[in-house]
Amino acid sequence: MLRIVLSTFLFVLFIGICLNFNTLIQISTNNSDSLTTDSATLFFAEFGWNEDLIYEVSSTNPDDKKIIHTVEHSPGFGLNPAINTHQGKIAYLVLPKNVAPSRSSAAELWIFNTNTQQSIRLARDADINASPVLRNDGEVVIYRSSKNIDGSSIIEVNLDTRTRKKIHTDNYSFGIIPVGFNQKNEILFARFNTNGTDLLKINEQRELSILFHASDEIARDWRIDPSGKNIAFLAPQLLGERIVHRAQLMSLNGHKLNMEIMEGVSEQYAPAWRQDGALAVGTSMAPLVIDSHNSIIIMPPEQGFDVPLGWSPDGNHLAVRHFDGIDSYTPGNDSLVVIRHNKRMTIHNHGELIFLGWNSA
Repeated sequence: MLRIVLSTFLFVLFIGICLNFNTLIQISTNNSDSLTTDSATLFFAEFGWNEDLIYEVSSTNPDDKKIIHTVEHSPGFGLNPAINTHQGKIAYLVLPKNVAPSRSSAAELWIFNTNTQQSIRLARDADINASPVLRNDGEVVIYRSSKNIDGSSIIEVNLDTRTRKKIHTDNYSFGIIPVGFNQKNEILFARFNTNGTDLLKINEQRELSILFHASDEIARDWRIDPSGKNIAFLAPQLLGERIVHRAQLMSLNGHKLNMEIMEGVSEQYAPAWRQDGALAVGTSMAPLVIDSHNSIIIMPPEQGFDVPLGWSPDGNHLAVRHFDGIDSYTPGNDSLVVIRHNKRMTIHNHGELIFLGWNSA
């Protein structure tokens, strides 16, 4: 079947692993009392065989939604977005409607500005299999190019000038993917080879350095915190006869903050940073918010499990993908849900929903 909706969940199914519930770990000393506003709106795309519809929906009333953009694409191939919206901009990859519906076809990189409703094509050589990464200031996006048949390249695009720079080309490993930016706006990417997964950095002088070895296997779901100082990711572990993924925390100077975020044997998934430094991670435990003072249980589902997707800028809402199945091997049906304290709100639509992010605070 040609259909691939390249959201976070489908990438996980492609790997063969999913998650259980979400736990929030506070590793920052920032003051969460500043998270008081309640005006966030969420952006998502509804998959269609030939086109995806981008919606804006109220965080307090999921029935209050409107279509703000339409993306035509090659049959069966939905858009592959950056993990979040920054400064009102949505970055995504898409196979044009006139190209062959194949993972090997060159994709286009687009920016959609939700404030101006303007859509701009930035590149035509993107690899549909690797999500782009939009910098927090909304001024730069990086993506993986499929133009080099002998390897892959990380390309940087300045959104003001629309100029592109080839940052790094790799011809020897299994592949590379863009990860994001540290506090100095240096570009980070993951490299996969026979030794597993390494996280690398490129500075302004184009000097390449390995920050740390992340796993002897394939690490994934990289998320850099808002400060640009720490990173969370998932690394596979063998548990009995099963491969499960465990969340890892590292500072970007290579020092381990906490090898495993939670004790226990459950699989974990979907790191999602809150603006104040709290981290949502999928675990087998009930949803918790842990800070330096107390722990609060977030409203759990009546059945099934939640996959954290992203926090609203005000920190009051967490978007999750809910599954009504038993576990990651039998996930069941999924839906897009917004959690606020003790309330769960399901966003009802007809097709597969792809989380795009939140509006700016």
